Amino acid sequence: MHKPDDETWARFVAAIETSGQLFAEIDAKQPGGQAGIMAALEAVEELLMASGARAEDWAPFMRLQMAFSDLKDGREVHPIFLPEQGERRGPKPVSSEELAQRACIAALLESVIRQGEFSTVEEAARWVAIKARKFPAFKSGRSRPDAAKVMAWRNDANAGKSDQLDASIYRAFSKSITELRPVGRDGITAALLEAAKIFGAPQK
Repeated sequence: MHKPDDETWARFVAAIETSGQLFAEIDAKQPGGQAGIMAALEAVEELLMASGARAEDWAPFMRLQMAFSDLKDGREVHPIFLPEQGERRGPKPVSSEELAQRACIAALLESVIRQGEFSTVEEAARWVAIKARKFPAFKSGRSRPDAAKVMAWRNDANAGKSDQLDASIYRAFSKSITELRPVGRDGITAALLEAAKIFGAPQK
């Protein structure tokens, strides 16, 4: 595989920007939307092909495209989207949507603590728990987190644990917030809530 030329790279960048726009306009708003996802997969696949990649290098992206096409066209669900067989013990695993939004909420707590918005961590956690009601995954009364859960998610994220939230999303947001000038808790909340809508399921 070789480095792509300038023209190939420019096409890839344009295609990725288009896929991002499609995702924001369609996928993030419609349950089952996949226009942006498909466009992004195709862009990566075409870049790899144009760069002389081996078939096994771009084949995973093609397999994902095929699986998404099966879903869209109502054909038999591709095996990669089926749950693993076998006996599962314990509670049902938390969805990726909720793990991502937990990370956004933990990052919100981390940011207001860093900016000194509250006198204690507990006070900050209570405020964040109230704001969490606006996040898509926690609008129902049964799933709303309390201050203790919010603090636990932040502690888990800072300890590098990934079983209760998406630690990579938490790290990305915590880093980006640190690099910004203080914008206040309301500004931070608005930004993370918008991100949670993108990461999570579309609003119905």
